[in-house]
Amino acid sequence: MDEFAVSSTQAKEQRGASVVALATKRGIDVLLSLTLLVLLSPILLLIAVAIKIDDPGPVSYKRRLVGFEGRPFTAYKFRSMVSDAHDLLRQNAELMRQYQLTLKIVKDPRVTRVGRILRKTSLDELPQLFNVLRGDMSLVGPRMLGDIELERYGS
Repeated sequence: MDEFAVSSTQAKEQRGASVVALATKRGIDVLLSLTLLVLLSPILLLIAVAIKIDDPGPVSYKRRLVGFEGRPFTAYKFRSMVSDAHDLLRQNAELMRQYQLTLKIVKDPRVTRVGRILRKTSLDELPQLFNVLRGDMSLVGPRMLGDIELERYGS
């Protein structure tokens, strides 16, 4: 009986500690993402203008992904490909084959000039700070996955 009481108390303490840890992590995420969005806003604006000048179409790209505990959400990125990238992929059998094999295309012709720079510097990821602020994702955490990736990794 005493052993059960000790293990039950320990379990409650662990749950309490994990709730505090998650709340602390969330607080840090909100504080840092908000601060970064404010500080980086001039750069975000310059990137948006550069994307518009380089290729007509939307500035951002959104993608449905799966996050923490399997919850789906819409992730935002700066657009780094031409507006009709998916159509071009479907029309080109070799590109489609490369994509299906590795989920990457070496020297992808659909990537814009500005997109190459954004991808090389990971600046295309900056709009995900909005996802962090909303609580869709965290600054530090597991990799978010798309449908195709989920199929490859399994549960």
